[in-house]
Amino acid sequence: MLLFPHIEANVSALRAGRVDVAVLSSVTVIGILGGQGAQGLERALPFDVEEAELNVSAIAFRHEDDDLRAVYDQQLAEIKKDGRFEAIMKKYGLGEPEMVPSGATTAAICATKP
Repeated sequence: MLLFPHIEANVSALRAGRVDVAVLSSVTVIGILGGQGAQGLERALPFDVEEAELNVSAIAFRHEDDDLRAVYDQQLAEIKKDGRFEAIMKKYGLGEPEMVPSGATTAAICATKP
């Protein structure tokens, strides 16, 4: 296993045959594959991880911002319910593999130890 200082170094090592695989976020891989230098690269799908290994993006709020968090949660639930969230995800090439599993809870994700 090798650690590289930035994404371009990962891709260069992959192209040069110094590594067989590079582990990057879905968003990063989608961006790379959508660019000019994607020849010879592919995304590994399906790429399933156990729930304990779930890695999701998050929004952070200060403890004293309960009202803001409540409004955010309400609006997020609304755009998920009417399909706008999925449309936004699709616009950026994101889909089912990037969605948080339906059974995952904030408490369970936050309780997972690295």
